[in-house]
Amino acid sequence: FWAGKYGVRGVLEDILQTLESGDTYYRYNSRQAVASIGWNVVNDFKQRQDAKHIQRFVITDALADWQKTPNLNRSYKLIPVGSDLLSENILQVIYANKVAFGDAANQTGVLIESPTFAALQRKIFKALYQQL
Repeated sequence: FWAGKYGVRGVLEDILQTLESGDTYYRYNSRQAVASIGWNVVNDFKQRQDAKHIQRFVITDALADWQKTPNLNRSYKLIPVGSDLLSENILQVIYANKVAFGDAANQTGVLIESPTFAALQRKIFKALYQQL
């Protein structure tokens, strides 16, 4: 659990420390959550994950301008306009045998390390991703 200024940053740092070059993660986030985290944190994370060639699949409500630039390491699917699926200011990331949650509004991060929990969340993500 991380709280305060480094709440969501703790989640992002764990992703970078856990994943090796070429590994993959799956993420749900709203555009609002990414904006709330702060550009300096997001930009630093983006550059570091690109340097490691981390593959990512993302389900989001809208793309930020920087996400519209083509990148072979990422793939996005948008939820339908008007859906409140991502109305909470939270991101969820599934990677390795971990599931992490970042609450951008309250500046907290929570990490669950469980191969079984991560496997289930990965299956749910992939099923939704295919439907979009």
